[in-house]
Amino acid sequence: VQVQSGGAARAPSGGEAMLLGDRVVTQRQSGMQVLLLDESVFTIGESNDLVIDRFVYDPDRSVGEIAARSTQGFLRFVSGGVGAIAPQNISIETPSATIGSRGTSFDVVVGAEAVALAQAAGMIPPGTVVDPATAVFVVLRGPSTSYGGITQRGRVIVQTAGGSGEIRRQGFGVFGPAAGAPPLGPAPVP
Repeated sequence: VQVQSGGAARAPSGGEAMLLGDRVVTQRQSGMQVLLLDESVFTIGESNDLVIDRFVYDPDRSVGEIAARSTQGFLRFVSGGVGAIAPQNISIETPSATIGSRGTSFDVVVGAEAVALAQAAGMIPPGTVVDPATAVFVVLRGPSTSYGGITQRGRVIVQTAGGSGEIRRQGFGVFGPAAGAPPLGPAPVP
């Protein structure tokens, strides 16, 4: 794992502060977690490239925003305080989609493994143009009890240049096959 800050790269140590704009790059068989002050968590898996561009959290004024970019690999996001007070202000950019959270947890896979997951889920119709470099697969992992309680569960919105897909059921996913293509799904993930 390397954290790149202002052109310099370093191996992070547990508990150290991260700065906005720091770039986390993981290699094979490596990963790390980033805990934000609102208790949102990014679990960054192997072969990932993540930058947290914006983080604002003021629970006294009910103000919050999280914006990040992931260009490859796997990550899991679990929303914290921002997801409770301003879930519409959470977004993760990928090469082919913007993912919005509405107070929940979800997984994101960018790249060739996203294509493999979509194939395993039977989500790619014949003739679909797929770009393994920009494809994205998003899975809703868990509803949030802090967002809307039991009657209204969390959800994930996957917006591409070709349209949007919304995931409302745990264990379902949406696949963005290529930049500019409409998302496919939601569908259950095996």
